[in-house]
Amino acid sequence: MLERNRERNLGATGHRRDRNFERNSPAIETHATDWDATGWRTFYDERAAIAEHDGGLNRKRAERVAYETTIAEWCHLHPPNDDPDRCAACGSPIPLARGEWRPLSDNATVHYGGRWGLGCFRAHGANRRNEAIAALDLLDLTMPPELKV
Repeated sequence: MLERNRERNLGATGHRRDRNFERNSPAIETHATDWDATGWRTFYDERAAIAEHDGGLNRKRAERVAYETTIAEWCHLHPPNDDPDRCAACGSPIPLARGEWRPLSDNATVHYGGRWGLGCFRAHGANRRNEAIAALDLLDLTMPPELKV
């Protein structure tokens, strides 16, 4: 058991794996917003290989995980350009005094709670996901068929 863990941690080279080893990947050499279709394909392929090899997933599942990771990366690197005083989902003004809003990690602000419930929060997430899917599709990185609804 100890030998297997040592092998997994050190890899074939015998050197300890750095948690940031992926930073040396070809896709990460340039700022990701400058990536072309090849850069995004490399990012996706590397994530699929990591999920399959290191994560022990079958290829189909690894590709699903890689695609979801690529969507998240695209959203992270392409934040919305929204007015912080308006809901990023519905466009209505944000009532700051009532606290029925949330700032999100992508710098958007959405209604949250009160009469809006989770509607705007969910809609913004779905909108961002659809933007990423459309952008990746333009780069010939299409959604795996089993993810299509």
